[in-house]
Amino acid sequence: MKKMILLIGALPMFIFACSSCSGVQKKETESVKTEVPVAAVSKNATDLQGKWNIVKVGNQEIALEEMPFMDFNVNDKRLHANVGCNIMNASILLSDEDAAFLSIEPGQVTMMACPGMDIEQQILQAIPQVKGVKNGNADNEVWLIDENGNPVLILVQP
Repeated sequence: MKKMILLIGALPMFIFACSSCSGVQKKETESVKTEVPVAAVSKNATDLQGKWNIVKVGNQEIALEEMPFMDFNVNDKRLHANVGCNIMNASILLSDEDAAFLSIEPGQVTMMACPGMDIEQQILQAIPQVKGVKNGNADNEVWLIDENGNPVLILVQP
């Protein structure tokens, strides 16, 4: 009899534990919804896998001995970047509904002081504006674009 009462008492806890696990799993697999439509985009954000040099921020070309870069791990939805002097690590958001959607979450950035950090500051200010990916002017070039389809960062795969 005691075993039966114990079993009946444990059953609701077991059901609750199983249902809460399935809810967590569902949250992880839900796709990110794009809040802002990205205009005229034809690139798939998953194509960003790997290392890309940042060659232009806004209208300013970058010509440094050590090129800043972004290294995307699309499977883990992570970004590792050298933005000039400092290193940045952040999460990226992709969308199942819009293959060109890309958003870079605020990340962790080292805080070393180096000469000529103006390019780095421009890159760090441009990153939160990224809302998508667009084909560049060459096969190995992509544009990270804002919500209006304007390039904020131009990347070239080395």
